[in-house]
Amino acid sequence: MTRSALCDRLIVGSHVVTCACVADGFVKPILEGISFKLLRLLEIYGFFERRNGTLQYEEVGRFDNAFCEFRTSDKT
Repeated sequence: MTRSALCDRLIVGSHVVTCACVADGFVKPILEGISFKLLRLLEIYGFFERRNGTLQYEEVGRFDNAFCEFRTSDKT
């Protein structure tokens, strides 16, 4: 895990997703314009969950200490 006090981006493999700190370590990624593949990666890593079998994603990610820069491998 890479920590950042800026709390303004999510790093998933080589992808960077802009996000906004909400409170208590929760973040809300800004999803406009990102690819389905990246949405799928975020779902796999537990930041979102699929609802009713559709492509609607709900925020479920939590980061300790309000940090939201997170690095994972590119494995899918």
